[in-house]
Amino acid sequence: MRQETDPRDGDIIEYLDKGRLRLAVILAEDGNKKRYRAVSEDSRELVLTLRQVTHALPKQLSPTLSHEQLGQELKSIRLRAEQLVVNVDASDLWELLVGEMEEVELSTLADLAHGEVSAVTCLSTASLLRDDTIYFKHRKDSLYEPRNHEQVEALKAELAVQERRTQSREVFLETLVKALDSTPDERGTEFDKVMTDPLLRRYMEMLLHLAVAGENATDTGEACELLEDLQARLDHRLKGHASRKAFHLLVELGHFSPDENLFLLRHQLPAEFDDVLEEAAAALVAEGPRRLREALELGARRDLTSLNLFSIDDLETQDVDDALSITRIPWGWELGVHIADPCFHIAFDSPLELEARRRGATLYLPDRRIPMFPVSLSEGLFSLQVGELRPALSFLFELDDNLNVGASSIVQSLVRVSHKLDYEGVEDRMEHGSSALDDDLRKIYEVADLLAHQRMADGAVSIDIPECKVRVDDDGRIWVRQRGRDAVSRMMVSELMVLANACAADFCVEHHLPAPFRTQEEPDPPMDERDFEHIPEGLALAFALRRCMPPAITSTHAGPHFSLGLPAYTQATSPIRRYQDLLTHFLLHGFLREGRVTIDGESAHLALSQADAAMQSIRNVERDSGRYWMLRYLEETLDQVREATVVEYVEKRGDAALVVVHDTMMRVRVSLTRRVPLGEVVQVVVNQVNPRADTVAFRLAT
Repeated sequence: MRQETDPRDGDIIEYLDKGRLRLAVILAEDGNKKRYRAVSEDSRELVLTLRQVTHALPKQLSPTLSHEQLGQELKSIRLRAEQLVVNVDASDLWELLVGEMEEVELSTLADLAHGEVSAVTCLSTASLLRDDTIYFKHRKDSLYEPRNHEQVEALKAELAVQERRTQSREVFLETLVKALDSTPDERGTEFDKVMTDPLLRRYMEMLLHLAVAGENATDTGEACELLEDLQARLDHRLKGHASRKAFHLLVELGHFSPDENLFLLRHQLPAEFDDVLEEAAAALVAEGPRRLREALELGARRDLTSLNLFSIDDLETQDVDDALSITRIPWGWELGVHIADPCFHIAFDSPLELEARRRGATLYLPDRRIPMFPVSLSEGLFSLQVGELRPALSFLFELDDNLNVGASSIVQSLVRVSHKLDYEGVEDRMEHGSSALDDDLRKIYEVADLLAHQRMADGAVSIDIPECKVRVDDDGRIWVRQRGRDAVSRMMVSELMVLANACAADFCVEHHLPAPFRTQEEPDPPMDERDFEHIPEGLALAFALRRCMPPAITSTHAGPHFSLGLPAYTQATSPIRRYQDLLTHFLLHGFLREGRVTIDGESAHLALSQADAAMQSIRNVERDSGRYWMLRYLEETLDQVREATVVEYVEKRGDAALVVVHDTMMRVRVSLTRRVPLGEVVQVVVNQVNPRADTVAFRLAT
């Protein structure tokens, strides 16, 4: 049975075609499945479904007319309707009907608007109400509902906001085009102009988010549309996917450098300290010398200023955490590992401590360093600078004449460093020097070497993988420096830091302090059940050993550390640079001062958890930034033939291997011409590299 809304032969109807409304004349029903043969405005015959039909107009045309005649008649109706629209305002119709009728027919609205009901007036009125939806809501078929006053005002307000946004969007696009057509110096001014206007800044922040988040960006539909509109005005000069286009745009505007660290922005790690923290640091710096003199005069801390202390760091290091000493005593030697003590100056839960907790650690990047404390503290008051009176936590070890470690103690001290040494200088001194300081260095090396052998005998595992660092100098030059972990001076310092950290761990275990202990389980299966005999010494064996090692875990519960060969281990030797070490200092500091646990387990666990969240971001940013600059280095040395060691095969059969490239220590996949033994050295070259896309491929050198 035909419904009242079903079209009839000859009816003029509007229908939806790919989102657009068009006119057609119904010729006849096409079977009994609610399908209709019709002729469109362009005189084409088509088949429509009932779902496509929006409504019928109050006029019929003879289906017997030719398709061309029907099309011409429809075009005439459309043209006359468009001419009528400009003569009517939807608000006038609404004023007549609001509060009077809940629903009104299109024909009634057409009669009110134009004084007659016809196909032309109904089409004109329907078009008017489609373009202006503030006053009437289209219910179904040809029925409309006048909105109430509150709804109209709300829609007007919403429309006003949309119009302002449209205007500001246009201004934003025009401003960017103008900026990009100006000189580089002028672009900064235009960018600042955008960022000071809240409406314009909203669009720039969209593009910033898209550029920073990269391919993982979400909710970027509007930003992508903005870019496409801008692209059209810039003759499509921005290349790549949407996030890459946004990045290149910000580079052209001068807001980003070509090597902008997006990883730092992505993880939202703070680069600067706010004024309150800087003022707090300045107050400490101003009061620090006086407080230290008073502590020395009152004997509040052990006076070790007479010891010959020396620090050993990289040449550029200014935030000096540790210094060493060795002194002859009647029954042997006293070895001192002296660690800077920020806890003398700041309290747990103080603003500066909370900020250090929030940051987690000093962030070391190839082109910059972002400290955990303000520079005036990390490189000044807290740092063990030469000749300056400083508070320290001193780990003192008694050695017999055979250099075996006996009694140990941890004391709050005052020290004064006499010498600032660097690793290369220490190597030279130990080999060629003849001064008393050089003799001390050689003696300390003997101690460190003995300690290392003792740990190995206790089950420690030494994995010798050279460390490779990439640095960018002030002139933008990229330097890659490789240093072996077994270098004499580095091994010496590292071993003594392990000794001090193990001493701190034993103290915390003995006195039930909830320190951030580092634990590592034994590999499963155990090392002695694994077959390493077929792997030669060198990089292949080192990487095989590293793959076996379970990750170390930090918690407030002590336990063995397998690869170090120690029953308990914590970190206490870098309190200026790492929050875990600072927390250990607060625990030791409190117990040494008051003889009790001053930070309970719950508070320590909370502090550690907060710092760990930041530490994860820091590790990611350091890793990704280092890799970016390493790829930039490869980009600059593209044609260089490099040596690489085969360390692993991807599958049991086949020639796809993982190799370690010697000058960068990058582990990459390479297809070999034949399957060579693990440990064999091959020559490779970079096939392609894209630092921004984080892609690199190597191939065998020919």
